[in-house]
Amino acid sequence: RLRWGIETSFRYLKHVNGLLYLHSKKPDFLKQEIYGNLILYNFGIFLANEAALEKQKQQLEIEQQHQCKRSIVDA
Repeated sequence: RLRWGIETSFRYLKHVNGLLYLHSKKPDFLKQEIYGNLILYNFGIFLANEAALEKQKQQLEIEQQHQCKRSIVDA
């Protein structure tokens, strides 16, 4: 069962990173191509997570401003 999860994860990464067909033929260049793709993938995920956190912060600030305005109006 654990192996199947690992196989599925590798398949997903290959498809997402476009690693179905490698361009290099030498082992060192193959490693370079794979590592480069994984680094870019991780960086993209990092940026997406940071953007999501920033959006959550902005929404929280807007909600707090609305609550502050409501409390002033209700007072």
